[in-house]
Amino acid sequence: MLKTILCKILILNCYLLIGQETDLKIEDVLSVDFQPERLESIRSMKNGDQYTTLSVSYEEKKSIIYQYYYSGKETKAILVENDSNDGIPFFTDYTFSKNETKILLETEMNPIYRRSKQAIYWVYDIENKAVKKLFPHKIQEPLLSPNGEFAA
Repeated sequence: MLKTILCKILILNCYLLIGQETDLKIEDVLSVDFQPERLESIRSMKNGDQYTTLSVSYEEKKSIIYQYYYSGKETKAILVENDSNDGIPFFTDYTFSKNETKILLETEMNPIYRRSKQAIYWVYDIENKAVKKLFPHKIQEPLLSPNGEFAA
């Protein structure tokens, strides 16, 4: 009885191992093919009534920052959307200034080591709906001043 159970388990394991054959390359693992679909980020606004989320589609090169109300009564609003007409590039992360008048958009990110990265950063002015490149070359994780006028 024990031998038949062990034989069945061995045969089942062989089928499972054979069925997993695939040509897997390191490039495939590091690309967006194996990234799970998830909510990229949720950030609470300082007013306490709203929060923002980032929706990124790597296939379509589309990124949108949605603004929601915690109450759920009001519909979501698009705060920033990349569009070639507005000059806003495809971005994969964002950071608000302390007064939440400007948003730092991260594009063309390259990881350096663990949590370090370099990227091209853009500053989006929410009030004027204008975007400006922070530096012409990739820099490492800048911060906006509290009023959003300067970067360090």
